[in-house]
Amino acid sequence: MTLVTVGARCEASGHPSECQEPAIGEVIQTSSTNITNTTAGGETAEIATVSTADIHFDSHAHNYSTLLGCHDNQSHTLDPESSMLPNITINGSQVYVVDNPVATDPGSGGDISITDPGSINNVVQR
Repeated sequence: MTLVTVGARCEASGHPSECQEPAIGEVIQTSSTNITNTTAGGETAEIATVSTADIHFDSHAHNYSTLLGCHDNQSHTLDPESSMLPNITINGSQVYVVDNPVATDPGSGGDISITDPGSINNVVQR
């Protein structure tokens, strides 16, 4: 299991293939615990937890028709669903992890997964 830092990429599935499937998003910082990781290259980023980061997707289509094309556009900013995360915490807040579904896209009903760890560079593993 690999922990995630702020800035990591995420994907939401279940969108029309004629539009953007999967929708691409990012883990964004909402507050700080000052718990960071610094890579060998000197890049520092904060570890993402439920209380310090959200998952953000810019506007993307949730429906397609030949008449309207890609439509029913929505943007989303949300926390992972606690039941989908492992019981690993920092300061009492669950951490984000790579590859497993962490939430459900409210427009498509598809899984949202973190697809890379951000700058953590796979250093923290269990």
